[in-house]
Amino acid sequence: MNSTPETWNRVLTQDGSRTLLDPEGRACHASEGAWDQALLRYAAGVEMAKRGDTKVRLLDVGVGLGLNMAAALAAVEGEGRSLEVTGLELHLNPLQLAIAEPEPLANPWHQKVTEALELSLADPELAEAEGVPLGERSRLWLKVGDARETIYSLPPERRFDAVFLDPFAPKEQSDLWEPNFLCAIAERMDPGSRLATYCAASAMRADLLRAGLLVGRLGRVGRKAEGTVAGPAPANLPPLPPRALRRLKQRAADPAPKSAPEDSK
Repeated sequence: MNSTPETWNRVLTQDGSRTLLDPEGRACHASEGAWDQALLRYAAGVEMAKRGDTKVRLLDVGVGLGLNMAAALAAVEGEGRSLEVTGLELHLNPLQLAIAEPEPLANPWHQKVTEALELSLADPELAEAEGVPLGERSRLWLKVGDARETIYSLPPERRFDAVFLDPFAPKEQSDLWEPNFLCAIAERMDPGSRLATYCAASAMRADLLRAGLLVGRLGRVGRKAEGTVAGPAPANLPPLPPRALRRLKQRAADPAPKSAPEDSK
């Protein structure tokens, strides 16, 4: 993201929830519904009900307005379990916009997220070290800054059952689609974990394979193209078409570095 904080805006989507617009007017979520996308692409994409046991550990890359986190909280606390979220976000402004006005459609879950974000910004050192309360029985550790650096500042024992990979846009934040960063994420994923992202670029999928993950596809959300799901072996993932998988494996076998994916949200 190269934009200044003043350039971010919130706009309404068709389901009544709002998304962010970048300086060029590109939206973070499908126009059909930001909340629907959070529920379907991310919470359902990683199958939150099957992750973890009584506790689910989530890495949320690109917190933004916090809708994906709210969807995860609804899925986990709604079943009586707890959620431990490590949130990585580059810019303060989207977090401040979320705090200023929670999403009615996503309440009470988004309200709980915004309260945790507000506590985190009020005491960043506490938010990084001990975390802040999130919802009834969950907790949030928020790190604001370059995720390529903050991910390495996490304690070595911090591992994850689920990953939401949702940087704003590859063209604007290509560094979060680089092979080294994807490898850093894969190294912290426990067996049985899942990663979900809206991106379906072959270069990114090949890098996930190189990082030791299996790759599958997630269905379309509104007019947004299919996404990607990945996880360590063994994994029962929605399969890629056989021909596409063969090509992907061939591409992954090429050691040459790939450019960042060009998919937009």
